[in-house]
Amino acid sequence: MAEEQEFFTVASSARCKVQVGACRFFGSVSEIHSEEDAERFLGLVRAEHPDIKNHAWAFRLGSGSKGLARVFDGGEPSQSAGPPILRAIDHLQLTNTMIIVTRYFGEKQGVGGLIRAFHRTAATVLEEAGRRQELIYITVQALCSYEQLNLLLHELDKAGARNLLQNYQQAVEITAEIRPHVFDDLLRRISDGTKGSILLKRIEE
Repeated sequence: MAEEQEFFTVASSARCKVQVGACRFFGSVSEIHSEEDAERFLGLVRAEHPDIKNHAWAFRLGSGSKGLARVFDGGEPSQSAGPPILRAIDHLQLTNTMIIVTRYFGEKQGVGGLIRAFHRTAATVLEEAGRRQELIYITVQALCSYEQLNLLLHELDKAGARNLLQNYQQAVEITAEIRPHVFDDLLRRISDGTKGSILLKRIEE
């Protein structure tokens, strides 16, 4: 399976209000990068709506085997709130995204109506937020002598490396970020140029 090269997330945080009959649904969306971010965002929304105890939410983090999704119905009937919110996120193929929907009760609604309302609110706030593409980078590391440093830096520069860090001790430890699709070719060039004396390795986060 080919390694993913990019992902999509929200372009900005956003808020919206959706009226469904006598009920008001408030949608909030934010980019997140961890479960701790999700908890902080939930705390922020709770503070914005102090008179509401339960908030339905969903988030997706990461991708592939490292992907994580969570849903919470917030006191609504099972599967009527969190999953429809997550479907709105997945419809746009987003990750690192959390949506919270806060309902102000005005009338009773059936499960089908709640599913539609929560999905509609999530889709509306995502339209407000917009979508942006992010390129995926992987972290690589190599240890080289001072005599090999210029060659290694040259090859990393050719590969479009970013966030390069150099740690000078008895040898030089180089850490950088590169696009996944250039790794194999970069590894080959460095190995050929140094007769295998430098090993470039991926650092799994």
